[in-house]
Amino acid sequence: MTNLNTSINSTCKSLISERENWEKIELAASNTKLYSILSRCFEVYKQLKQNQFLVEELDKMLTAKGIKFTAAVHPANKLIKLIFGDNDRRRVSAYATVMKAAHENASKATADFAAWVKREGGIEAIRTGNATTGGGSSGTTSDPEAFNKAAARLGKEAAIASIAPSSKFPEETGYVMVLARIAPDRSLSVVKFIGKVNDERAKSIVIKAAAAEDADCKASASKAIKTMKKNIATKKRADEKTAKEAKAALHAKMDKRNFAAESRIDEKLPEPSDKAFVIYKVNADDDSVNEAA
Repeated sequence: MTNLNTSINSTCKSLISERENWEKIELAASNTKLYSILSRCFEVYKQLKQNQFLVEELDKMLTAKGIKFTAAVHPANKLIKLIFGDNDRRRVSAYATVMKAAHENASKATADFAAWVKREGGIEAIRTGNATTGGGSSGTTSDPEAFNKAAARLGKEAAIASIAPSSKFPEETGYVMVLARIAPDRSLSVVKFIGKVNDERAKSIVIKAAAAEDADCKASASKAIKTMKKNIATKKRADEKTAKEAKAALHAKMDKRNFAAESRIDEKLPEPSDKAFVIYKVNADDDSVNEAA
């Protein structure tokens, strides 16, 4: 563990030095070095995700540099704070978001981090959630099948409203971004089409919308299951209470019957007599003589 701590300490110090040089010399020239630094940050971040002890070592380094943080701060944010400083919170948030997104797409980001960032549309696109390529529910469209599945999913949903055909509408069929105006009477007017039918931006929105629908369905199903389990548990408790009360009532009834039976037996027994009883026994030697015992 000591070797790991020493290694991450040395790596982070080296990264800090490279970042400082980049800011002073190369920032205006190109983002290539930035992507290189972030790529190495990503390698460190993956280690942090796997080893809590390294996160604790990171905390010590932040404390040593006088950088404030709380236990609730995400490891990605801690790492970026350490490497890039804590002067620009927007930058820390943006780069930390890139770390998290890269981890969600680890195979592609690890293979070529810089190329992955570029395919996603850059750091700002990743930060705002408007990445244009990649995979998953982030709205990426590199996989045509992802769009086809999303389009089929949304095709099952009923349209909010339908507008009569117009010669001003595109001839292609599919999905397109629309700028629309809603009037006071809640009628909708199409002002302008944004982009082309089934362009990358439209596909991205379709994939996101389908993912949101699926998430809502899962949430509803999960809520229904929880409600059902709660109702089952409530019914079980009610049944147990009813059974317990019935058992207690039966015992009480049996005790009452036993008491009544005992009372009747007592009534049939003869009253005790105050007469004296004398027991005699016959003398074995003389049958004519009785002796009081």
